[in-house]
Amino acid sequence: MFLKIKQKGCVSAEYWPIASVVTIQTIKDVEFETSDIVAKVRFKDQEVTINKYQDAWLVNDDGYVLEVINRDYMWGE
Repeated sequence: MFLKIKQKGCVSAEYWPIASVVTIQTIKDVEFETSDIVAKVRFKDQEVTINKYQDAWLVNDDGYVLEVINRDYMWGE
């Protein structure tokens, strides 16, 4: 499984492979410290913050989307 983060038309970060449990908290679950944060993704000993101007999603090894974390801008370009 991979965590991909896209910003301004290109994949700007890719965390791989994730072979642990992934925990996703979104603005529906918790209130974050700033309004720019829409989600936090935790795996192993890492925590990744997803901002509202970023797209983020989890994919499997074949590239199929398993979970969309933030898609406000993903297909809008």
